[in-house]
Amino acid sequence: YDTATQLQLQYYYQRYQYDSVSILADEVIAVDSTKIYPRLYQARVTARRGANWTAVNLYKDILNSDSTHAIATKELADLRRKIAYLRKQEEEEIRSSQIHSIPLRKKN
Repeated sequence: YDTATQLQLQYYYQRYQYDSVSILADEVIAVDSTKIYPRLYQARVTARRGANWTAVNLYKDILNSDSTHAIATKELADLRRKIAYLRKQEEEEIRSSQIHSIPLRKKN
């Protein structure tokens, strides 16, 4: 059951069927909330949908259960780098728009 379900989650995820991943992961967690792999897929799907801070919290929950989980550790680090990059890009866009919106002085 575990291996088949894990393969099914992987199958759905690789085909971008995120609703199916979420439904199946929720079903597995309802039966046994200690399972890591459905929670890992929930975090992945949440990040893919752009809810980065929610995904960070999901990864943290996984690592609270198993602090040595290498995949969750790596994916959380990757997600934090992505968030930092996006924040920097946003700051650059704001700075750029402020520079372009400064009115030019009129010549006398």
